[in-house]
Amino acid sequence: MYLERERTTRLDLPGIHQDQVAGFLARPCRPLAALLSRQRLETVDSNHFVYASRPFSVGTWSIQPKLQLESAWSHSVLHIECKQCTISGLGDWQRAVLFLFRAKLVPEHEACLAHVTARLTLDMDGPLSIVPKPLLRSLAEQALVQALARMEKRCQNGLRKKMLSLNNPE
Repeated sequence: MYLERERTTRLDLPGIHQDQVAGFLARPCRPLAALLSRQRLETVDSNHFVYASRPFSVGTWSIQPKLQLESAWSHSVLHIECKQCTISGLGDWQRAVLFLFRAKLVPEHEACLAHVTARLTLDMDGPLSIVPKPLLRSLAEQALVQALARMEKRCQNGLRKKMLSLNNPE
């Protein structure tokens, strides 16, 4: 089973010029640190990161994703891609679930456009084969909606707040 959902969010940044937004996004460690908890973000090199999410609930499970991220500033767009995701808390089902995403952060005048595509693939031949497909689809939809909502919240809160401080460095 394969599900894919997209979400686009506009971050309004009054008084922040496009070149300031681009300068901030051009160094991927800065926006990633604004989006994610610094305590859970490990820098491998200038474009590769490992992030251990805090646990959250999906259905009756408490899951904790660990993401391997790759970022690149190219053609005035910051690209962030989840190359691998390990999800703890699913027991034997962990190997049957694959979650990946791609994000683009595009600088604009007094704004930043964030576009995310999230994908969830479930291997129906393994341990998930005993679960009814409608239930799996419902849980998968819930997981994707939650993941996208968390990403949007991180953009609107952490990333937006950090970019708004570009005119008022501490």
